[in-house]
Amino acid sequence: MPLTDIAVRQARPADKAYTLSDGRGLGLCVTPSGGKHWHFRYSWSGKQHRMTLGAYPEINLKEARELREAARAQVARGIHPQKHRKQEMLVKRLAEDRRFQGIFDQWLAHRSRTLQPGRQSTLGQIERIFRRDISRPWLNGLQDQLLRGVTQPIIPPDLAHEAAQGW
Repeated sequence: MPLTDIAVRQARPADKAYTLSDGRGLGLCVTPSGGKHWHFRYSWSGKQHRMTLGAYPEINLKEARELREAARAQVARGIHPQKHRKQEMLVKRLAEDRRFQGIFDQWLAHRSRTLQPGRQSTLGQIERIFRRDISRPWLNGLQDQLLRGVTQPIIPPDLAHEAAQGW
């Protein structure tokens, strides 16, 4: 029998963790500490797997059912849902690391092995100048842009003269 929103809200912790089943692989695991987590159970290569979809109330019953259906569709297409989600998270993290700010931070960490820290040191000056210059209005949020996305001149032509004066 499918779960109702009232049943989910009224689920109370017990001495042991227990699961309320919604059907088609979706269940709400209630822990002794009071946590409620949505899980999707599925079979892959003859083995049972359990994938966490999120915590209640951040993920409500309707959203959990939508996530379950998306995961079921992945299994039907021959895609392992857990591995697919991990791969998506990795791609997202790598994309964030490829932002101008992320690359500068990596380069700075590499250079900090050989340069001395301190306000008057080369390392301190590099970091201070970068932080000052990257926040200039004519750079249009360069630190948040993907490095491969910078394909044209960053400084608008009408501000080029002003930028040259400021540097």
